[in-house]
Amino acid sequence: MKTKVLAILLTGLLGSALSSPSVAFAGSKGNKSELQAKLVPAGSVLVEDFDGKVKYKKKAGKKGSEEEIEAKVESELPNPSLGINDENSAADASFLLRIFQGTTTTLKGTCILLIKEIEFEYEGGTNLIGFEAEYAAKVKEKTPLSGLPTLSKKVGTCQVLPAAVDGIPDVVIGDTAAIYDSTGSTLFLSGVFQSGKHHDDDDDEDDDEDDDD
Repeated sequence: MKTKVLAILLTGLLGSALSSPSVAFAGSKGNKSELQAKLVPAGSVLVEDFDGKVKYKKKAGKKGSEEEIEAKVESELPNPSLGINDENSAADASFLLRIFQGTTTTLKGTCILLIKEIEFEYEGGTNLIGFEAEYAAKVKEKTPLSGLPTLSKKVGTCQVLPAAVDGIPDVVIGDTAAIYDSTGSTLFLSGVFQSGKHHDDDDDEDDDEDDDD
């Protein structure tokens, strides 16, 4: 039987909330939407043992709106096709998420995915059979009806284009999510945003419940 033991947890070191005061949304009941893009191999470089997903949430209430984007990719180690040969190179690696308008080449925004954790994989509880690295970006933006938006970054960063300012692009059904290497020159994964919530892969749901209206 294969079991996984968490080896390194880096989320708290890589991402921190900004010091700006947050906007309270408790009690507001407005429109909510949730989209998800499942990432599958794409481009000319097909990488084995590499997949992921991107989730986008938006809700609006009496006090304003709130958007959140959460991107995650996972890779077995080593993975030479990604330039990751050991734990040290895995910790130094990063990936670029690009969000395109529909199926066009018009960029709506980008995110940088950083290392979140590395896991040892054991078989039978004692036999080390491999490693797995997880990279993530999780950013939330709150926009009050009056005043300036506030941005919190749990891990990674995101920008809205073409303005090139920190923030979360307004994602809609049919937009495309694509994962590239850190330079943006090589495409690895892509997927299309669809409506719906997927409970089977919601590993951060407990964190989100604390922020629900």
